[in-house]
Amino acid sequence: MRIVVITDLHANLPALEAVLDAVDREGYDQIVHTGDVIGIGPYPAECLERLIGVPNVSLVRGNHDAWLVDGLPDTPPRWVRQGDPFERTLWANVEVNTHWTHAQIGPRLTSLAGEWPFQIRSEYGGVKVAFQHYALAGADEGLKLLVHDATVDDLDRLFEGEDADVIFYGHNHPRSDLTGRMRYVNPGSLGCYAQALARYCVAEFGDGPYTIEHRSMPYDDRELFQAFERRAVPGRAFFYGMFFGDRFG
Repeated sequence: MRIVVITDLHANLPALEAVLDAVDREGYDQIVHTGDVIGIGPYPAECLERLIGVPNVSLVRGNHDAWLVDGLPDTPPRWVRQGDPFERTLWANVEVNTHWTHAQIGPRLTSLAGEWPFQIRSEYGGVKVAFQHYALAGADEGLKLLVHDATVDDLDRLFEGEDADVIFYGHNHPRSDLTGRMRYVNPGSLGCYAQALARYCVAEFGDGPYTIEHRSMPYDDRELFQAFERRAVPGRAFFYGMFFGDRFG
């Protein structure tokens, strides 16, 4: 089995097309996106339509996808500390961006996103694999609080209770691949990065040892920037600095 894992597309259609072109040429058995197809970027409906139409694709629900289905929370999330001006500014931009994002998406796509699970479990060649957006907090509690620059010990604590050999996840945008009680693989955000590189990984499972290869595909991000500006995406000036390395500044 040749599995392509992507995560955190965040409505960046040029990055998605770059990866899909590459994996179509190479061949694959399954593509799994581990959450946050939408949010931040200028192409929410287009990315949903494109991914849903990809053959042999499996989609996991992230927090931005869950907000599309269930609506934004009435109060800021737990990670927004009252005394932290940066976190409050981040949430204010995310909130206004999310309202705009939802307005671009019709009821059919919203309904389809509601069918996505929060976790997919599979077994390939005797290797137990889990795909999820991040560590799950429990029924109706969403995700655990994000740990930046997580160590192996942090990940062992976050994912304790999971029964897997490999966990593919996202939510935190930097790429990471660490092994503790399990192997924890984050391909890195496909859509949000300081360089115009679309990141993903390819896992191959068979009779022998499995392999995981991290890859990046360059793409022309002029179209992305033009769409941000043409569509007047709310929060874009803040997101340019936080998620795109100020290359659109």
